[in-house]
Amino acid sequence: MLFNIKRRNKALLPRNINRHQKARKSTKSRYKYFVRWIYPAVMVVVVVFFLVLFLCENAKITKLQYNIGCLKVQKKEIQKKIHITKLNIEKLQSLERIDRIARNEIKMIEPAHRLLLNLIHPTKTAEFQEETDSVESP
Repeated sequence: MLFNIKRRNKALLPRNINRHQKARKSTKSRYKYFVRWIYPAVMVVVVVFFLVLFLCENAKITKLQYNIGCLKVQKKEIQKKIHITKLNIEKLQSLERIDRIARNEIKMIEPAHRLLLNLIHPTKTAEFQEETDSVESP
């Protein structure tokens, strides 16, 4: 029966078209069908590629933002420590504290007379001595 169908197809073809021309037409139609689905497939691949690229970049940005937040917190903590350290330095350098430690712990005493030496004008040394003595006496 299949043999009969093939004969009928031959009979239906015009005499100027042979079998080879018919095969070429079918190849062209197959090629056209192949090209028709390749363009959308390529477009889908390109869109997916750019979508993945976009998502990767957003993931990197999010990670950097979290790191920035952690670094800001660390910066605030370090600034607090610096402030506390500066306060401790000022406290340790205060003249009242140094005077108290010198008198109580080291048992130092105040000198009876203060002598200021003026190296620029050596003649004024005695005047400063008198002024300081008069100020400390009362």
